[in-house]
Amino acid sequence: MKNTIAFFLFFSLSTGFASEQIKLTDDPSLYAEQTYYDLDYVLPMNAVHSFKVNTFRDCSEFKDAIFENLPGRPSSSHSNVKVEYDSKDRFERLKLNIQLLKINLQSEKLSNQQKEDIQKAIDEGEKKFNIEYEYMKQRRLCIFQKEVSEQISELKLPEHKQFLEKIGLISSCIEGGDDSSFQKIESLANDFFASVYRNFTDKIKKDKKSLTEDDCKVLMKTYSLWSSFYDKINTETVAKSGAKIPLYNVNPHNTSYKFWMQEKAKGSIPANGLPIIHVDTHTDVEHVHVYSEQSGLRTIPLSQYGKLLELAQKGKRDEILSVVSEAHLPKNDKSKRKKEEKDKVYDFFSRASFSEIQSTIIEAAERNAHKIAQPLTAAVASGVSEDVTLILPVWNKQKRETTKRLSNGKIAPYNSYLYASKGDIRWGAKDGELGEYTKADYAASYLRIISPSDSDVEIVRKVDFKVGRFAEESLGLSGQVNFNEEKSRELPDFSEFLPDKSKQEGFILDIDLDAFASEGRESNKAEPISFGRTIHHEGVNARPHGSHQESNETDGRIEVGITELDLIDKRLDVFFERLRRAKEKGYTPKVISIADSTMLQRALKSKSASEDFFGGYFTPSCLVFLLNYKIRRGLEGLYNIKLAQ
Repeated sequence: MKNTIAFFLFFSLSTGFASEQIKLTDDPSLYAEQTYYDLDYVLPMNAVHSFKVNTFRDCSEFKDAIFENLPGRPSSSHSNVKVEYDSKDRFERLKLNIQLLKINLQSEKLSNQQKEDIQKAIDEGEKKFNIEYEYMKQRRLCIFQKEVSEQISELKLPEHKQFLEKIGLISSCIEGGDDSSFQKIESLANDFFASVYRNFTDKIKKDKKSLTEDDCKVLMKTYSLWSSFYDKINTETVAKSGAKIPLYNVNPHNTSYKFWMQEKAKGSIPANGLPIIHVDTHTDVEHVHVYSEQSGLRTIPLSQYGKLLELAQKGKRDEILSVVSEAHLPKNDKSKRKKEEKDKVYDFFSRASFSEIQSTIIEAAERNAHKIAQPLTAAVASGVSEDVTLILPVWNKQKRETTKRLSNGKIAPYNSYLYASKGDIRWGAKDGELGEYTKADYAASYLRIISPSDSDVEIVRKVDFKVGRFAEESLGLSGQVNFNEEKSRELPDFSEFLPDKSKQEGFILDIDLDAFASEGRESNKAEPISFGRTIHHEGVNARPHGSHQESNETDGRIEVGITELDLIDKRLDVFFERLRRAKEKGYTPKVISIADSTMLQRALKSKSASEDFFGGYFTPSCLVFLLNYKIRRGLEGLYNIKLAQ
């Protein structure tokens, strides 16, 4: 009976009849946050709302082929916010329920007829999932192309118009979004992105000119097209198991974690994990859940995911079942799990193929790290790493750099711990083991000091933890930035933060673009503004950039100043110099990830629903393409790796 009800609910959900009754998640805080981000993104201002509604109605091919013919679709009289939110909500729930039903299908308690019913529901759900994806993808392209068309008539310089015309041409060629369409235009796209990069870097370096509002319009649209190729690049990286250094590019930083888990599933990351060099303006150590409540693996703690991936990769079924049967709740978890639920999970691991086990674990792990600031906590909790180094810019005041050294000259780590408390895994340190750090450092980072009297705490994993500076900079009282190149080049190279075994095993190089230029808020330690963020008005000298909700380049009065662009180049020089020195000593990364951390949408909808909704207002919108292109080019040259574009 229960399975019949589950099937009916899923089928109703798939066809749209139950869309108002079933929530996206059982976690109220996550549901509220997703709702907030959706509305904040979709409707930042009335003008954008009106424009998108009108554009939406003007796209006849989208309206006729998809909008009116999709079962359960709301009428075109609905508001744009309702359409966008409803689509994403249904899209996520369909994806989740397909996974849950696949786990249910493994249960030996089901009759053959029930299994057939569930398999039918899965097939129907996957069909609807693909329709939803096509619906959102076509709608996204339609709006993007209309925006490009309108901007062409607004821009004054011929070169700007020519760039946007090529953007429109390439976007029309990738409308199918499959590998064949990407391959057909690969050469054209590569040449175009290179020409945009050369044009604007020449303008900055040779002409010593700031970036204008019109420059930024072209660069933002270029990024939206550029990032539409990410799914193809990341998929190819997974497929090419022989790639010496796989490189993944994402938008929200937490998505990097999914690809680290995929590398662990391939066996690239050993049982004890790999050290992570995390280059970022932010610490990214927010809490994660002990259990992935909506994944179907509700009785398996995140701390066991890495071990299960490794055992599945080696084909060791008996050892997998031993881990699953021994999985236990933390002593402080008061929730009651029914025995049949644990049995259902056990049945799934008994019957599923090893590839299904791995994909299910990776999907569940991704749901644990659902916020942009969670990748490091999730990585340590699940066995991706037990050695983390934060390379923070000096405008981040959350932590002082580590200066104590070991006898071999390496930067000395201090003891840090992940602990479980009230259903969450958090980062902290035991009282009395802080070493050179103080409680003030932790208070600024929202990390807890664990006291022996804390009865509600269970230690999940110990981790070596270090902090380094990104470059030597200071902000004078007058607002002038002082960049000391000599002292910057004297900073420890990254090899000094890595253990000796990294020469053989490698490390994870994790880069967030906002390490080089970051939006933020005044006097906010968790979200600081980078030095040199400038506002330039005609006839007025540049001055420090103030607080704002969106990136400053969306304000038509504002340009990106040459002072900041010069600082960014210097930061990049220091970054690659430190990587080069580490390479000369035999330290090269095993995996590289780049997070863009911007709220700019892709021209083509990603099949990963969170990819272009949750990037955050961190990397300046006008600069994200130039930063991404320059860093990729530098990595390709340093490590002799070649990306698809």
